[in-house]
Amino acid sequence: MDTIGSKYDKTAYQVAMNWILRQESIVTIPKAVNKKHIDDNLKTLDWELDKEDLDQIENYFPQ
Repeated sequence: MDTIGSKYDKTAYQVAMNWILRQESIVTIPKAVNKKHIDDNLKTLDWELDKEDLDQIENYFPQ
């Protein structure tokens, strides 16, 4: 995830959250205890993973 994150200038956490939030069968409730965490959570939705990266993540976490 770090490699994918560097491509988008995002953290591994943001890559994972971006992918998880786009899954139809998964409910996600991100935790945030301070403003930085809230900002990081919000930055998971202002971009999209390309098909190649989605496929790579799917290979790691098949459903």
